[in-house]
Amino acid sequence: MAKVLMSTSYDPNFPPENVLTNNTKEFWMSTGLFPQEILLSLSSPSTPRNLRLACSNVRHVVIEGCEGNHLGNFTKVGETEIGSNGGDIQKETVDLNVSRPVNFLKIVFLSGWDEFISVHLVKVD
Repeated sequence: MAKVLMSTSYDPNFPPENVLTNNTKEFWMSTGLFPQEILLSLSSPSTPRNLRLACSNVRHVVIEGCEGNHLGNFTKVGETEIGSNGGDIQKETVDLNVSRPVNFLKIVFLSGWDEFISVHLVKVD
């Protein structure tokens, strides 16, 4: 199971931990500037194959991974562009290219279709 360590935006009404609840009515909301990030700690080193997102107004996402027990050198392991759908929930699976076990994943939202984005669900498979 993953755990949220940090996000670049924080609103007590929409905390970043909401992305892991499996309830799409709970979500994390950005502050409106880009890039935005969510940093996840994995429960054990692993080589995930994909990352599933349920979000809104997200346009360009990069996923980075970090080996070892200390935050440091992140490398890009996935990237996608998500088409606009008028603010409705977007469901996207990002294929990951992880060749060595990682302890941390960083989701970097480089741009959105609006000033604000929301992330309703993050699943690491």
